[in-house]
Amino acid sequence: MGRNGIDILFLFPPSIKSVFTYNLGVGYLSAYLHEKSFSSFIFLSEETDLKRCIRGILSHNPKIVAFSVLNNNYVTCLLIAQRLKQVAPSILIVFGGPTPTVNHQSILENNTIDICVRGEGEEILFVLMQHLKENHFRMDGTGLKAIKGISYVVNGEVQVNEPANILLKKRHVKNYLDRYPSPYLSGTVPASQADHVGMITARGCNQNCVYCNCAVLYDKHVFTHSVDRILEELRFISRQSPSQNVSIFDDAFTIFPRRAEKICRGIIEQKIDLRLTCTTRCDRISEGLLDIMKEAGFISIAFSLESAVPRILRVLGKVHPAEDVPSDSLEKERTFLYNLKKMTVHARKIGMRPIRVSIMVGLPSETPEEARQTLDFLEELDLDIYTHNVFSLFEGTPIFPEHEKYGYGLKRFSKNQLFHHTVHPFNVFEIPHAGKSIIRKETEDNALDNLNILGLATKKIHKRPWFDNVIVHSDILSESLIEWFKDNLAFNGKIIQIYSDLEKYKRHLSLNYAALFDQCSPSTQLMVYYHSRETCGENEEWIPGRSEFFKGMPIQVRGIHDALNSLYRESQSEFPMICREFHREDSMEFIRLFKQFGKPDSLMEYLALSGPYPVFATLCRWLPSGVNCSVLETAIIDDRDNIRVCWDGDPVGKIPMSVIEMVRKFEEIETDVMQERGCSGCVQMKNCAKCCFPGPLSVDEYCRIKQEEDILEQAGNLKAYYLFKDLMETVFDEKTHEREE
Repeated sequence: MGRNGIDILFLFPPSIKSVFTYNLGVGYLSAYLHEKSFSSFIFLSEETDLKRCIRGILSHNPKIVAFSVLNNNYVTCLLIAQRLKQVAPSILIVFGGPTPTVNHQSILENNTIDICVRGEGEEILFVLMQHLKENHFRMDGTGLKAIKGISYVVNGEVQVNEPANILLKKRHVKNYLDRYPSPYLSGTVPASQADHVGMITARGCNQNCVYCNCAVLYDKHVFTHSVDRILEELRFISRQSPSQNVSIFDDAFTIFPRRAEKICRGIIEQKIDLRLTCTTRCDRISEGLLDIMKEAGFISIAFSLESAVPRILRVLGKVHPAEDVPSDSLEKERTFLYNLKKMTVHARKIGMRPIRVSIMVGLPSETPEEARQTLDFLEELDLDIYTHNVFSLFEGTPIFPEHEKYGYGLKRFSKNQLFHHTVHPFNVFEIPHAGKSIIRKETEDNALDNLNILGLATKKIHKRPWFDNVIVHSDILSESLIEWFKDNLAFNGKIIQIYSDLEKYKRHLSLNYAALFDQCSPSTQLMVYYHSRETCGENEEWIPGRSEFFKGMPIQVRGIHDALNSLYRESQSEFPMICREFHREDSMEFIRLFKQFGKPDSLMEYLALSGPYPVFATLCRWLPSGVNCSVLETAIIDDRDNIRVCWDGDPVGKIPMSVIEMVRKFEEIETDVMQERGCSGCVQMKNCAKCCFPGPLSVDEYCRIKQEEDILEQAGNLKAYYLFKDLMETVFDEKTHEREE
């Protein structure tokens, strides 16, 4: 990077993973500013933490750092912005995107963000950049009052300039979006990234739905790219990276059916080789258009339903302008539902997979019986999966100002006014998911991942200067602990908290959750369990608190001897269980299990073919590498702020000790252990985990077993089996539609 740095660096902080990647919105912005001769760059990073992120940002020496902000990545955006202001206060911080467009007042009152860009950002940001560049990128003395579409702070007061409404003012200009260069054609985003970045053919919405702010932001208009521009973009992606999946992220791709048909015919004529997916409305598509889309390369399609109750559809404004009391017989809504059945049947007939539908429960004036009616309707549809959403109130939507008349409440759980829970008139979580719910599958996958983390299974090969997960065995997420997270936990790393009992869980959960948001934790991915009162010590049960249930059962923690003997008796491993070595007999039982590998009718064979349970928390000590104490993937933190990397080990640190300091300390422990045991002269030197905490075995017995028993290969195979089964469960679900054929 040049000595003078760049004018603007764009960030799209992740909301689930810890990878900073390309994003379509910032791709458009960066391409447009580059065309206008500003130096711009999109920040990219593999899995990372806050320290490495800040270091990476500063390496570009940017004058402005601009964030693409959504509700679900806002806390991460704010955390990075706060740290940037601490270490480089001269850098200007700009927030743009849907959340700052609606919530700019609350965001700027935080006193960290300099400017919010409201609405479509390309031209607003260009004008802002011109003004700032003339003043050497200093806010003081820059004529910000003249720039439409921004909000900013002057002398502690939030200033809100008049809207720019650029697209609305240009609504009579055909295909005005072509004014903005393509992220792909400009080289801003590599064509190889189109599989996860996707593309758009239009922006905006012309519908009447009361739960969505898209039509409000665009004043019920749709703004389009020309068909020629779309085909040029698709053709370029196809030539650079053929046969890849590309999602079209329009709110409804076929909102103008003739235009959609023209695009598809162009794809066919030009022999563009891509696997396309989209979301649309069942009342803006036909069987004939579906046929053409299939021929053009559309492999999958999603429909937005929301409700299968005609009255509720009218209240929502889904098909007809919203009415609480219908003015007619609801024939439009009934036709809408008929069309959805018809389109899903035909999509399956022509081979589209998967066919998706999205619904919401807890809708305005909806009763529990009507919510179940929607779920019953799903069973009649020819679909592969559906998304089971819970209705939430968002500022900027038509329903937000009048939500109380439908019996809704808002429960603020954070000091930041952006965050609240929607309080529904009935318990929406008592409405069961239908069988093809993707949310239920994701919940089960998440619970399985939690189990593996609690069992200290690892995914990393090499240690990095942060933890991917933390297990907090305490009732309180203290301020000092969350501050420690900021420098030692990966963005969106998992926080698994285990409460001492149900009472403490109920008392502290909301406060702990709020603390993560209020202190801008690098992760708000909080998973919670609490101890069962009926169990303790070597036979524990951890009850899942919110959505962590897996198959409706708690996680059992048992000694290996007891656990494996119960499996012999009951021939069942289909329940969440973590096995540990509490006594010597547990260790010896584990050794016997290894020795059975490959023998007919052995428990090892049974575990290999069933599962994915139980999880062996001490398997690591019998492996040569990739163990948690070596790669430092998961930290265990108790109520005294002690940090462990093994359930059976001594503390290797204490809050606020950094991961880097822990690495040094643990290396010293390992060196001392190896010298004391004489590991350098051992035949198993290269194949031993050199477990520092082999209890309940003595050091001598642990070393003797490692030297004399041929169990290394069997231990590795057991781990491989579990990794394979986790993978196959994922593949199994992804291929469901193929099996159903």
